Order: sequence, then C-alpha cells, then structure tokens
Amino acid sequence: MHRLAEKTILTGLVELGCLTGDIDEMLAKRIGYIFMPHGLGHLVGLDVHDVGGYLPTTPLRNKEPGLKNLRTARNLEAGMVITIEPGCYFRDFLLNGEVPKDFWDFDLSYLNIDKIREY
Repeated sequence: MHRLAEKTILTGLVELGCLTGDIDEMLAKRIGYIFMPHGLGHLVGLDVHDVGGYLPTTPLRNKEPGLKNLRTARNLEAGMVITIEPGCYFRDFLLNGEVPKDFWDFDLSYLNIDKIREY
C-alpha cells in the first residue's frame, strides 16, 4: 500500500507538470520517497504512534530509502488499527540535490496554484 501511495503521488506530480518521465522508473529509483519521506501510516495502540513491536515472525524490513523505517513492517492481524496518512512534501534540502534532473522540472513558475489546490 505504501508503494501504491508513492505511485499515486508521482502520477499526480507528472500530471501537474512537476515531474517528467516514466513512473515505474521513478519508483525503481525511489523518487517517491523524496516527496513522501514517512510511511503511509502507523499502528495505533497504547500510544498514538504504536509500532506494535517487532516479533520473530515479523517480515524482514526493506533496506531501501523510505522503506527501512516504515512502522508497519509486520503482518497485520484482525483487530489491529492502522492510520492511512499519505502526504506530498516539497522539501528544499532534498529537492535541490536528490531528484535527478531527468525527472524534475526546476522551472515551476508556470504552474497554476489553483490547479494544484484543486488536485
């Protein structure tokens, strides 16, 4: 679900003209992580951000950027409560160096801010 959220965000950024190129290639190069640096959601339990623990039966955590810190790196079971809170962030310190120039349109002055809000 996290990867689907990244794909949806990247698709929207392409449609808005912020990004150009092949979305599957962007996913493979972990470009989605730059815009959604957090996980899709987290477990809710004794604490609002309850990680739920990492048991011996928990799947191995992915080591890729943006995936290694997911708070839901475990099998979900009946009765568990999980948030769904994707987000798209334009973080200067990453945009200025981490988005390969072949994907990023650095001149966004033509964007209609109302179109972005509507999206």
